Amino acid sequence: MPSWIEACSQQLRGHRLTDFIVETLQCFDAPFPRSDTPLSVEPQVGHSLQSFSAQHASAFEELAQGSWQDDVDPAVAGLFERRLRSVDALLADLPEAPVSEALRLGLRVRMRQIMQRGIWPAIRLRALADFYYSRAVLLMHNIEVLDTELLRKQASLSVWHPVSKEGIRQEGLWETHHESSVVWGPQHIRALKIDLRRYRLVTFDLRDESGDHDALAARLERLNAIAGSSGGFFLYSEPDIEAPSAQYDPVGMILDHQNISYPPIEPRAALLFANSRVELRRIGLADVELYWQERKLDLSSAIHRSISSIGPASRCVAIVGATVFAVGHDLTVPLNGFLLPWPEHDGRPPAVGTVLRWKGPRMKNGESAQEGLSGGPLLLEDGEPCIDYRIEGFWGTAAPLTFSQDETGDRNLLARLAVGTDAQGFFYIVAIDGRQAERALGLSLAGSAAWMQGLGCERAANMDGGSSKRLMLLGEVMDAPTTEVAHSSSNETRLRPVYSGLAVIPLAT
Repeated sequence: MPSWIEACSQQLRGHRLTDFIVETLQCFDAPFPRSDTPLSVEPQVGHSLQSFSAQHASAFEELAQGSWQDDVDPAVAGLFERRLRSVDALLADLPEAPVSEALRLGLRVRMRQIMQRGIWPAIRLRALADFYYSRAVLLMHNIEVLDTELLRKQASLSVWHPVSKEGIRQEGLWETHHESSVVWGPQHIRALKIDLRRYRLVTFDLRDESGDHDALAARLERLNAIAGSSGGFFLYSEPDIEAPSAQYDPVGMILDHQNISYPPIEPRAALLFANSRVELRRIGLADVELYWQERKLDLSSAIHRSISSIGPASRCVAIVGATVFAVGHDLTVPLNGFLLPWPEHDGRPPAVGTVLRWKGPRMKNGESAQEGLSGGPLLLEDGEPCIDYRIEGFWGTAAPLTFSQDETGDRNLLARLAVGTDAQGFFYIVAIDGRQAERALGLSLAGSAAWMQGLGCERAANMDGGSSKRLMLLGEVMDAPTTEVAHSSSNETRLRPVYSGLAVIPLAT
């Protein structure tokens, strides 16, 4: 008997989209992505594909009652379920019945497999929704592959307008707004171009204000910022968030006025700022220093989640943030921290509860960075795409899992936030909207790199995107964020709290 994918392929034989559909159905076949776990045997079709489809008709009823919801809080579970249902509605509206039926079956088969396997079910269902959304909207707009060259060309046509406040031009600050439907589908992209001889950048942690949906706007107002954006990644729906880590903790560095409120664990793309200069480069443990009292600790052998989730049998110190939370053998590598091997000849290690001291990083000229924020991956280096998940530790079980376990090969179209610099030293913040099928498809990381290239950036980095992407100017939200998957065009703005941010503040004149 043929597998269900083979049966779908046979039914689509000769159709121009057969390869596209089969490639889509094959995704999410691994019970544990990016591992040595053997692939599951695909279900076989018995009497007919129609009867096989009928067996999976109850997938959404199972979704509504599934134990996968125990992995996340009820609000997040409801959000993921709504996204999957919205994606199913998008697929149902595809004009060609065989294509629509095959993809809706694929969505249901994979949903049931993910729930039955019970391996990271919530986060994998979220990823499944994003992938099938991305495939659906491409077909809605009669495209199969995003053309990065077209993206570059379109971005190069951007017209920059000076920003004015109450009729007064704000020197050194420009904005551009792209909203159109082109041959590769509709996009909604807004961007700022900033002369750092007239503005400074400030980064900040917003966890203490996480209960306020307008925390970003409130912080920008207190800083007298003219503009700002959301920041880096944070823990959200990872299945093993355990104390001392907590949901919404930063994933990556936050450097605020030379104070590291959270360290860089993996060597990921980061923004550094000092004295009117901004640098975008990979920053990790090799670029910072950690002290126990006056002793500088050797971080070269640190073990984090992109390397392994289980530590060695030898003695290690487990560190999250700046705190030692475990000392021993055979320790689990903390989700958002690292293990530091501590040989017996190295003396007694710091006790559990000890608070260590972080220092750094530095700019290329040797001066201490004043502000910093991690994201990743690096999109452009010397004007050319340079995306590398492995180098930046988006691998294994490292957070965020939506990156480190991405099995789609960067085919997801999502809302993105990117920052960049050009050869003249101008700084760019770019908000790419997504999850809006008729207004803003979103872009892949490669598509984002192409857009930044078209704007003239030499270096560019991806920051946290999705529902928490935000760009603000003069107290107003510039982009069109949404927490849902929107079928029809909508100008309604749905704001989600963000937990770190970036402010653009005028220099005193």
